[in-house]
Amino acid sequence: MESLMIIAFFVFILGICVVVRDAVKHAKKSTLDHNN
Repeated sequence: MESLMIIAFFVFILGICVVVRDAVKHAKKSTLDHNN
C-alpha cells in the first residue's frame, strides 16, 4: 500500500513538471512574438 502511494506521488510530481515545462515553453514563445 505504501509503495502505491509513493508511485502515485511520483506520477503527480512528474505531471506537474510536464505542465510547468509546457507553460514555460508557451511563455517563451509569446515573449518572442511580442518582441517581433
